[in-house]
Amino acid sequence: MTYATNGAQLALDTIELQARHETTDVTVDLSAGYGGVVAKVGVTNKTGHRLPSGVGFRRAFLEVKAVDKTGDTVWCSGCTNAAGVIVDAMGVPLNTEFLDVVPPGADEALYQPHYRVITDQSQVQIYEELTQNAKGEFTSSFVHRVHHPKDNRLTPLGTLTPGLAAFNEKFGDSEVTAAFMKATMPEGLAKSDPDFVPGSDQLEYRITLPAGVAPGDVTVTATLYSQATPPYYLKQRFETAPDGPATQRLYYLASRLETKGTIIENWKLKTSSASAALQ
Repeated sequence: MTYATNGAQLALDTIELQARHETTDVTVDLSAGYGGVVAKVGVTNKTGHRLPSGVGFRRAFLEVKAVDKTGDTVWCSGCTNAAGVIVDAMGVPLNTEFLDVVPPGADEALYQPHYRVITDQSQVQIYEELTQNAKGEFTSSFVHRVHHPKDNRLTPLGTLTPGLAAFNEKFGDSEVTAAFMKATMPEGLAKSDPDFVPGSDQLEYRITLPAGVAPGDVTVTATLYSQATPPYYLKQRFETAPDGPATQRLYYLASRLETKGTIIENWKLKTSSASAALQ
């Protein structure tokens, strides 16, 4: 619209600028303990809305990585492969990445809950909304939203809870306002987390180090990544209507998307990051 010849690059630069400086702040405080190090990680939402926002299948997740003096990763929660799939310590995709149903006899599907403490590399703090249909199956459909087992999207600073004094003082006892506002409140374990407050969240990572690696030899880095298209979303599309022309087009594009060297390398967009080492 401006006849600029660098419009596409300007758009990419603006996306990166907003993601890195106007979306979140991440902090890391490190101490020794539990046979290794303890990282207290804080995330602050700098936007005026929940994070992630928009359609419910978007997610943001914390990658917390411990690296030794040689540069080798000795522990990681939230590391991914090149397709943006979160993996375990052996590089194997986590079962929770595809929202599959657990073996017969169980009535729940696998997903990452909201955490206050993380002790294993298979546990990942993912900020997201998960919904299920009437059968209890996870869905990203807009018309089959029946159950909400999890919604720990970061709320903005100043969020008010319906029914509490601050809310009533501002909005009165309007049932309509309270009903609409209730839909913006956390669901699942985040509701009872005292560290999950308007505008921020804090949690603890208890990182056990391999033999021969001393606590003073590692640097811990916490990074919050945004992911607009998580693996389970694509899996649901490809399984629900595999022969549809729109699905085939999506498969063609997704399987050929080159992200290396871009701001969405490995299918994730970095927002903010922080590192710490023992003094």
